[in-house]
Amino acid sequence: MKINKIPIGQLAMEFLSVVFAVLLALGLNAYKESLDTKSEAELIKKSILTECRNNQIKIDSTMERNHAFNAYIDSLVHLESEDVTNVSFQYAFELLNHSAWNLALNNTATNYLDQDFMLAAADIYHTQEFYTDFTSSFYQNLAEHITRMDEVAPYNTALSFYYSLEVMNSTADDLKKKYESFFSNFEEQEE
Repeated sequence: MKINKIPIGQLAMEFLSVVFAVLLALGLNAYKESLDTKSEAELIKKSILTECRNNQIKIDSTMERNHAFNAYIDSLVHLESEDVTNVSFQYAFELLNHSAWNLALNNTATNYLDQDFMLAAADIYHTQEFYTDFTSSFYQNLAEHITRMDEVAPYNTALSFYYSLEVMNSTADDLKKKYESFFSNFEEQEE
């Protein structure tokens, strides 16, 4: 094919057609990727909401199961120290999940999520982490409490349980409030 026999106008037109086709293909591909990423971001958002809903159920269940033990410990610390002769222990604990949040932290699709949603979720997961870490450390220290029960006055053991339970329960209450606010602000937008 000889270039000098093709008119310049036709050559320019074919060149522009090829460039336009390539740019159009690139634009359509970028648009499709953007839609896919936005769709992925919505799936992540739904996963976080579902995970938080399941964690809320665990918190509610844990608080319900531990209500009697909380009342028992509360009654012991309101007695005179010499009136407390024995302290039993029965406290339920469930680990809260955070896999959807971990997935979100490692995914660029979250750039398409509402910043308020991400900040609220980060706050919830931070509180969940504190609750889980504190409760786990309480259980790790429980073995020491049990082995030292003969050395420590029962009232002091009850007092130690009381303050630990106060932290766990107040954190659980804080989580419940944050969950409710989170769901009222972001779940209704899904419907």
